[in-house]
Amino acid sequence: LTRPMILLLAGEAYLGAATIVFPLLLALAIESIGWISELGLILKRRTSLKLAGYLAAALTSISGILLLAPPFGLSGVAVAVLLGSMVKTASVTALAYRVHELRWDLAPPLVALAFTLLGGTLVQWLALSHGQGAAMLASIGAMLALLLLAYGAMLTPEERRKLHGLAARLRTSRRR
Repeated sequence: LTRPMILLLAGEAYLGAATIVFPLLLALAIESIGWISELGLILKRRTSLKLAGYLAAALTSISGILLLAPPFGLSGVAVAVLLGSMVKTASVTALAYRVHELRWDLAPPLVALAFTLLGGTLVQWLALSHGQGAAMLASIGAMLALLLLAYGAMLTPEERRKLHGLAARLRTSRRR
């Protein structure tokens, strides 16, 4: 949906920026996971340690820009920002784990992010090499696969039971 959204919001002159939207949105999603996983630093009042994560992110982003911008242009810059977000989130999460006993199950978001990165990269490649139609079909397939992955591998049996109960209630209320 990147191209239609850019056309709607900014106009045809900005369609060239379509390739940077996915890495920047994924960087934002990774940052939001970091805001949750760094809660241990906030609870222990050790927020100054977040500076280490920001420094690591800045160094990673700057290095990535220097390496990736010359061959890939603006897309290389977007990927460098994504790498910086990954490093920042990993850093603050590791620091939070060291200073506070609060633990998160990191496997589900990591699996979802890896799958999203893989699917989004495939969609980007298809958009560039085979056109928007192929990219839209791949997007639909990737979203369905991510939903199935979330349902089958990331939800607990209790969460699946609750979801089934909600669906049954919705069906019952629609019939009335």
